Amino acid sequence: AYLLVQVELGGICFGLSAFFRQGSLGIGMGLAMGLYFVNILANITEEAEFLKYITPYGYAEGADILADGKLNTAYVLIGMALCAAGILAAFRQYCRKDIR
Repeated sequence: AYLLVQVELGGICFGLSAFFRQGSLGIGMGLAMGLYFVNILANITEEAEFLKYITPYGYAEGADILADGKLNTAYVLIGMALCAAGILAAFRQYCRKDIR
């Protein structure tokens, strides 16, 4: 589950980094850390439980996987679609850039 989370975040950050000239490493790291802390916040209080649907770390919770015995397929498919969209956006952006 955590491998899928890292692949998803990698694809999204790669897609974002294609649109910035410099400093994209900080944006990617900030996005990954921010989503991790959003997941922690969602686990702390019930009022913020809706935040689990925003972060990819929500479907990689070990307790939920052990209780259900499987990953939530819908979350995994949404995550992989976001990863593919990030990679596709980066590919299209890099094809338009004049790299010499």
